[in-house]
Amino acid sequence: ATLRDSDVRRPELVANAAFAAWHLIPTANAITANHRGRNLGDWRRAGVVIGGSLVAGLAGLGFSAMRQISSSLATPWLAHASLNGLTFLTALHHDRKAYATEPGHGGSPRGGGSR
Repeated sequence: ATLRDSDVRRPELVANAAFAAWHLIPTANAITANHRGRNLGDWRRAGVVIGGSLVAGLAGLGFSAMRQISSSLATPWLAHASLNGLTFLTALHHDRKAYATEPGHGGSPRGGGSR
């Protein structure tokens, strides 16, 4: 007996749905911790969290394809770690930039400005 394509795809889709769901809480926490995210209303925050989770699910499909093509977990693992690092650094940069432009912070992310 041969495996049908749907028999092979179903576990991949279930795994990616779990991967997307796994990202709901970390995404919500990241938005709350982010300077700009704290100012979002409840509905907008929920939309960003759900959207972020859907993007994670799509990325999970890409990671699954990488695993299948490379026959290794190292390739998607490195891609995931790189993406997480880049996302963190980008968010940190934009959060510090937004904080520096707020009144009373003197143009410096640490406050105080030049003395």
